[in-house]
Amino acid sequence: AILPIELTTAEIRNSKAYKEYHACAMEEATPKPKASARKKKEAEQLKIVLKRSRQETHISQKSGSGTDEGTGSKPGVPDVPSDDSEEE
Repeated sequence: AILPIELTTAEIRNSKAYKEYHACAMEEATPKPKASARKKKEAEQLKIVLKRSRQETHISQKSGSGTDEGTGSKPGVPDVPSDDSEEE
């Protein structure tokens, strides 16, 4: 969709931004990503790579000494007397 001429002034039509917009609207050119968008994209990619790296490191490391595995104990609060009295 292109802006109607009635809504634009000569100053607007002669601006660099309008010329870029017009070229993209007429499919004569593809919009270029701004420098900040490129940096953001690179930062996002780096974040993804680091996250994957951490996950792979976590998976490849052996779990702890295994002292809490297979002990047969049930999790709970120790040394709490059970209340056998009936509620009123």
